[in-house]
Amino acid sequence: RGRECAVEKQAGVFRIVVIGASFTFGHGVDGKDTYAAQLQDMEHGLEVLNAGIVGTGHDQQLLWFEKEGLRYKPDLVIWGFSSADLPRNVDYFRRVADLHTGLNYAKPRFILDDGKLALKNVPTSKPEEVDVAIDKYLAGERAKRGAFVMFLRHSRLFAAVSDAIAELRGRREQLDLAAAIAREFANQARGAGTEMVIVHLPVEKWLLSGGPITTAKKKATENILKQVEMETKVPVVDLWPIFQARKPDEIKKLFIKDGHYSPGGHRLVAEGIRDYLRQKGVVKATNAPPVAPAKQ
Repeated sequence: RGRECAVEKQAGVFRIVVIGASFTFGHGVDGKDTYAAQLQDMEHGLEVLNAGIVGTGHDQQLLWFEKEGLRYKPDLVIWGFSSADLPRNVDYFRRVADLHTGLNYAKPRFILDDGKLALKNVPTSKPEEVDVAIDKYLAGERAKRGAFVMFLRHSRLFAAVSDAIAELRGRREQLDLAAAIAREFANQARGAGTEMVIVHLPVEKWLLSGGPITTAKKKATENILKQVEMETKVPVVDLWPIFQARKPDEIKKLFIKDGHYSPGGHRLVAEGIRDYLRQKGVVKATNAPPVAPAKQ
């Protein structure tokens, strides 16, 4: 997202590719307000490419990195890891209809075969085929359960409850896949001679909810990231403490109504990443001129 970027980088520029989903893309804010753009503005000689893609799972983010991201030969890859993306790791299609066609989209996904990633659902089905499959499934459910139950199934409350139950049941698989995907991210980056950092991005719902289920889910995610850090030696930058240091009213201002970051939230993420890069000396001093700002 942002300005057009040549594959070949400028001499003396430290190039960072930031990968993630909507929190990285900057859903709901201008391109100049994303944490990738603000990070670039904070450091002389940095070129930060925003490769966030809305609605993707960790699997799709890895596949993009392998196919496209490595072409840009970044000096550093930052993976914006969001727990909001975890359920997508077990999806074969996204239940988000295209605004123009009204169709859903199939997606590739990994399974674990003897602990190793195996890619399935490739090539993906056409959107028309996905909707036919969904219609057949719903028709079968209607026949089994009756019209009244299916009416409930499509009510917001029922959908929210059923989605929550499904998420809890599949959480272990989601986390195991995320760990395996993170290890493959690290292998790909290492093989290309590129440094990598995983940034654990806070989400509003977990920041403001102290319930036992939320606490358990957050702890499980943290444990997986610690395990990945130990196994791969890829640093994990946990930005949760700098968000949690704010009062609840201040935290709310860091997010927009739909739960994504506000410009202020993006700035806090950018500052956290900048401070880490300075502390570790990852960003090398250069004599390069400032990189041109992103075009909107």
